[in-house]
Amino acid sequence: MVLIFFAFIACKSTEKEKDKKEYFPVIDLWELVLTDTVIVDYPYDILLIDHSVNRKAFLGYDFQNRKIIEISETGQVLNFFDGLEDEGPNGYGKEMWALTYLQDSCMVVLGTTGFYFYDFKGRLIRKLRHPFRGGMWYNARKKIHPVTIDNVPHVLAILDDNTDLPPVSKDYFKEAYSFTIVNLVSEKYYYIGPLSETKRYGKNYNYVNLERLLDVNPVSQHALVTYELEPVVYVFDIKTKQKINSVPLNPDFFKEPIGFPYGKTPTISETITAMAKNSVNYKIFSMNDLILVEYHSGVDAENVTLEEYNSNLITENKKYLLIADTSGNNYKDLEIPAFCRTLNIIIHTGAMWFSAEERLMNTEPDKRTFFVYNLGQKNK
Repeated sequence: MVLIFFAFIACKSTEKEKDKKEYFPVIDLWELVLTDTVIVDYPYDILLIDHSVNRKAFLGYDFQNRKIIEISETGQVLNFFDGLEDEGPNGYGKEMWALTYLQDSCMVVLGTTGFYFYDFKGRLIRKLRHPFRGGMWYNARKKIHPVTIDNVPHVLAILDDNTDLPPVSKDYFKEAYSFTIVNLVSEKYYYIGPLSETKRYGKNYNYVNLERLLDVNPVSQHALVTYELEPVVYVFDIKTKQKINSVPLNPDFFKEPIGFPYGKTPTISETITAMAKNSVNYKIFSMNDLILVEYHSGVDAENVTLEEYNSNLITENKKYLLIADTSGNNYKDLEIPAFCRTLNIIIHTGAMWFSAEERLMNTEPDKRTFFVYNLGQKNK
């Protein structure tokens, strides 16, 4: 397998940009093809998190009301799980960090203190507390991935509490890990991929963006990990728990991020401005031998208020789908239509479900819209 080694540098001159494009040939092969629009009769925003082939359904989450729901592929609400968010003996607590189906037999919720297993009537059937060391520092876009290793069920997850140090400390990056593998029989935890091995984090600057993003290729049994500010995908063998590859990415509209010296606490204005301006990887997906990364370009703004930040994210922050493969080929980025908010999930057929950016659309107020796309090859 041949990979082109890539060190990402923000190049401003035309000559440098030309050199970069010549060194990283981009293949103009793919396009987004709209195949369906699905309307869900539900009054609040829903994020689709996992899909079951046998149940022909999605597990989704209503962040506004902190409710888990199950929706059919045709948009019918099948189950509405009420009360699971309680902090009592059967509830997963204040935060739902991640959610998945487990072999179609139940669903697993990663809460603030561990993994909670529920049947499809919402009854708790098992609780597995994770070793609490620090705190869950980040709570967006996390996933759990059930896998089988040597006929034993496991789950992969991002657990940010594998160190008791806060992420603003440089020493945090010497101890923190990218993701965790949990053996559901022995209940043993394996922390994989030290952050100290990344190319950007824990080095010269501290950044306000530190999400790690995780997906699993079920065929190759490889875990794919990337970080918000790094155009690199790290590939891990799930069985051996070792990193086997680093795939360089070549995003067309990814800017050099704003960083702060260690020991300096940025002001609120500086933090919001960095969050607004920084280009970030937002989600990662594996589809056959392709790697897909949704990234956002960031906006050009200074001294941004929180209100302006939220407004700019809707109107000015462009979203792209970066496509690469494990052989190091980079394909031309696809701009995600403005009326799509984000890519929720890619199911086994390759169908890509985008939630609608309803703040820019004339949609029915008590219904949710999803656009379904396929990745098509351009006609030659």
